[in-house]
Amino acid sequence: MKRIIATILALTMVLTFASCGKDKDINDLDTPAVTVNGEAVSESVLNYYITVNALDYVSHYATTIDGELMAIEDVNEYKTRLAEALKGFKWDAKAPGDEEGRTHSKIVMDTVRETLASRNGLLAELKNAGLELPQADKDNIKTQFNASKTSNGENFKKFIELYGIADENAYLSLMEEEQLLALAKTELNANLGKYYKDTAELEKYKRDDYVNVKHILIMNDSEKGDAKTVATEVYNKIKNGADFDEMMAQYQEDTGSGIYSFGPGEMVEAFEKKSFELGINELSEPVKTEYGYHVILRIPGYAEVVGKAEAEADVKTNNAFENYVIDIDILNYFA
Repeated sequence: MKRIIATILALTMVLTFASCGKDKDINDLDTPAVTVNGEAVSESVLNYYITVNALDYVSHYATTIDGELMAIEDVNEYKTRLAEALKGFKWDAKAPGDEEGRTHSKIVMDTVRETLASRNGLLAELKNAGLELPQADKDNIKTQFNASKTSNGENFKKFIELYGIADENAYLSLMEEEQLLALAKTELNANLGKYYKDTAELEKYKRDDYVNVKHILIMNDSEKGDAKTVATEVYNKIKNGADFDEMMAQYQEDTGSGIYSFGPGEMVEAFEKKSFELGINELSEPVKTEYGYHVILRIPGYAEVVGKAEAEADVKTNNAFENYVIDIDILNYFA
């Protein structure tokens, strides 16, 4: 699944890196650098995602050419070794092993385009569905913003400059949008019917790289009895018409929500394998893992909404975007 959002944690961190010169030609044409569904992506959002993806790319690039970096836990040692690996990094050089013969810059910009298509397409989908960020969340973001600004002083301004964010209002807006995207993952899975009256429409966007499920876990040491026996009882009750959510309330021994969205490699193997094998609204027989026995129900939700947003996203970029060469002095980030 394409990366949709950067975490809110990344936005609230104030970095102490030196600032760098970013070429602004990408925004100099009369047409917007990027539009998604006819809506222009703001310069602040675009600059932020170019920077985020560029840093992610060079970190990944460095660890692939020097695998030992991944094992370094000391932050200062890691930064020193990463800087050494990236010394003289040329954004306009061809990336070794890229089947399309792209430059490092082109690879990043292709990722930025995909990310913005997913991100802004999903924001539009959420708006149409009526999902909004609660005022309490907005207030909390403003509190975090003010606290960070006060405690970090000049470094706060450097962070905004470093990521090409226009001003404090643009930064706040970006934080709110990222928080809304984060909220969507849990809210849509828990209350999809509130936002989509015809959830069957979403089933055609079923993904093979991301899945939403509800499950009921009966632990190996359950006080309810033998885990397999109890899980089988739960399964049979649901097959005979019992409401899954009511059975969750009665039997659930998962200390979390019991509702998950995930991609490959994020869950224990047996649970993950069965989840992806299920059709939408299909129930599994009890599945054994190291934790106990799980009765799994695959549901339409966040993953399918993302799929719909991506499938319907109309993305246009201008010539400056397509030919943009990233101008970031990577070593400055480790000063």
